[in-house]
Amino acid sequence: MKKVIVSVILAVFAAIPTAADSKTSVHVLPFGAAANASRLDREAADGKGGWLDMGGNDLHVLPAGKINFCGVPFMIPANRDETDKTCIVLGRKGGPARATVDVPDGSGAFLYLLHASADSAQTKHLKIGIVRMHYADGSKVAKSVRTKRDVLDWTLGSNCGNAVRAWTKYNDNMQVSLFASKFPIDPAKKLVRVEFESTGEGGCSWMILAAARGADCKLKGIVAPVSVSKKFSAPSPLAKPLPATSAGQKPRNVILIIGDGMGEGSVDFTSQYCHGRPNTLRMQQVPVAGHCATVSVLGKTTDSAASATAIATGAKTMNGMVGMRARSDEERKTATALVPFSQRAHEKGLAVGLFTNDKLTGATPAGFYGHVRGRGESAKLAEQASSCGYEILIGSSATAEIFKHVDMAAHGYSVVQTFDEFKALPKNAKVFGSINFYGTEDLIGAGVKETIARLAAHPKGFFLMAECATPDGGNHGNRPDVTVQGVVMTDWMAAAALDFAVARGDTLVIITADHETGRVRTVTGKDGRVQISYSSTNHTEEPVALYAYGPGAELFAGTIDNTDIAKKLSMLLDLPGAPASASAAVGEVKPSVRSTIEKDHKIVGEDVWYGFKRTKFDFNGRVGWIVEPSVKPAEGRPWTWTMQWAEAYVDRTGVLDLLRKGYHHVTLDLFATRMDDTGVSAAAEFQKFLVTELGFAPKANLVGMSWGGFFSTRYAAAHPENVRKIYYDAPLLNFQKFGHPDPKRIAGWAASVPADGKWENDPRMPVNMAEKIAQAGIPVLILYGGQDQTVPPAQNCELFITRYKAAGGHPIVNYRSLFGHHPHGLDPNKTAQIVNFFLVP
Repeated sequence: MKKVIVSVILAVFAAIPTAADSKTSVHVLPFGAAANASRLDREAADGKGGWLDMGGNDLHVLPAGKINFCGVPFMIPANRDETDKTCIVLGRKGGPARATVDVPDGSGAFLYLLHASADSAQTKHLKIGIVRMHYADGSKVAKSVRTKRDVLDWTLGSNCGNAVRAWTKYNDNMQVSLFASKFPIDPAKKLVRVEFESTGEGGCSWMILAAARGADCKLKGIVAPVSVSKKFSAPSPLAKPLPATSAGQKPRNVILIIGDGMGEGSVDFTSQYCHGRPNTLRMQQVPVAGHCATVSVLGKTTDSAASATAIATGAKTMNGMVGMRARSDEERKTATALVPFSQRAHEKGLAVGLFTNDKLTGATPAGFYGHVRGRGESAKLAEQASSCGYEILIGSSATAEIFKHVDMAAHGYSVVQTFDEFKALPKNAKVFGSINFYGTEDLIGAGVKETIARLAAHPKGFFLMAECATPDGGNHGNRPDVTVQGVVMTDWMAAAALDFAVARGDTLVIITADHETGRVRTVTGKDGRVQISYSSTNHTEEPVALYAYGPGAELFAGTIDNTDIAKKLSMLLDLPGAPASASAAVGEVKPSVRSTIEKDHKIVGEDVWYGFKRTKFDFNGRVGWIVEPSVKPAEGRPWTWTMQWAEAYVDRTGVLDLLRKGYHHVTLDLFATRMDDTGVSAAAEFQKFLVTELGFAPKANLVGMSWGGFFSTRYAAAHPENVRKIYYDAPLLNFQKFGHPDPKRIAGWAASVPADGKWENDPRMPVNMAEKIAQAGIPVLILYGGQDQTVPPAQNCELFITRYKAAGGHPIVNYRSLFGHHPHGLDPNKTAQIVNFFLVP
């Protein structure tokens, strides 16, 4: 293995726990009758228990007993079932807003809380709660509890001012954390009770697991790893390309490999770490590559249950549900079962195998046989697995305990617990295995190879779903060693499948992920170091890579939705009820953005931009870029175009929200032209390419910040047929009081200053094009500040608005009297006005 120097940039702060002050002890504070909620939950949305009534996505992984977190002792009461009230939850819809805890002996310098918030991951500095200290003399002191200062969302993995990450663990669905915070107690007074109150601000819940009071302790967060320290045995890169396969053919066999939580960042980093350069993993060397959107119902960031359901059945559902369709908690109660294509393939006569190094009742394998409202219903899933009839069912060693109440032998299975036992079985045996495939990284590849060989003996072909759960665990925990190990293990599975497909010529191999976890990035620094960065500890909305080889592989190029996998495979396997063609199943199959661009233009870079795939390319000597949505492109392929300053105030312009709704986003570097006539022509050529070659909507939605307003107006006036709407944001529309005393600001325009020096009368100025924009019927939204000294409102926005109205236009105006030129846009959680402006027909 080529040596690569690696470091890790973590969003999680490293820290070391410290001991309490020995002079004055710290005492736990029992909640008693104040406890109003359980840590445990069995079924989501049943109203019976759990922190957030989320079913198995609860805090069952939190240990009970007296535990030291960051040097502070807390008592975590045991939870036998969801009837035990062990914690305080405030602000949840329909729940209490206040709880009071008595303090038996109120001495001490600080009150310590072990707590977290929920539904607050995207909010900043909301006042979600109040802690009131009541003293024996009748006085009381109130302390505000704010998000991103005193508490963080339980899905986050960082620290903030008065909240350090004290505990974290994966709960079979997401990495959850608790935070320790401290609030001062008046040492001169006796504390008799503490009152906790939720404000309800932002709709956030506040969850308090334990409390203590006493001496001053220095809180520091949990330790996180800082580098990849292990060597991994990865498949060697291919010496020559894989043999070509003919388009338009259908496969006899299908192998679907899923790397749980394995986003492109994880794959890219692993390639560079193991082989010293990008695109060297076996999965990356297949001839067909595309992207798969993964969000669940209503555009939510998916969990493995909803994603597996989408991949296996072709239908979106709510997170936490396996093999059942629902779009709301109310629908969850009456949801009916969906039929996975694997079941229809089995009914047609194909052999079916499920292989995973996770529990066989884990969400991903369960999606191909199970039907439960909550992914945590392991006992029910075990019963469903026993009756599915599939030829091979293999899970991790933990599977045996879950299936102990099910007699798999009575259902015709040979039961094995080691790989050697598996290999020793007769080739025609039905197999149920609970096998540990950890050890050398290639062991899991050998397991997949043996599984394929057994399924291949069946006369009518086979379908195999093989999952490696390890990448997800590494990314959830921000553990680089485990991330790389998981991707390497997945690549060994891919190598086994591809070797079989090459030898046979009749097998389609698909390698993808159910979702991205950790928002992993790879950066090469100026010193040559390859760096991995995690900025999340949970699932993200980012699309994942999809690699395909064999008959039918061409149908998986470009960007598809995860539901398209079931639809396309149903068609390719001629399953009952499947449409006659892939286009009938999922619409027209379009080539990838990159492949279309590189037919005529040079690709100059690819990266992930705010969680979305971005392709940069040379367009006639200028750099342009296209950002692809994280979901299936919206009907008609609408798009936004930031005309200038495309990297500025991105989270405030609504662009990211629209990407999540299926819009594409583009820009082209025309700043050197300052949108003179050559700039207008270049912009028109760029749009022609986007529309004719990439199938974008005929009209653009323009984002015009500052100079971008100048660009947008001149372009729209010259080509009104090309523009649908314009969002102006403190736009420059007139050089009057702008190009002086430094004419370099206006570049080439300085050579053609009007004879009278009055730009505001020059017909080339956008402020004089308001009538043309209005008469063309182009709607405009205008945001500007009354204190803008860069582009004074009187000479720019207000003059344009007056003339636009005089021509019969009806602008939407957001005037902010105290704002200057910056910041552009609206607060990130308040961009609805901009987003709705573009979304409304």
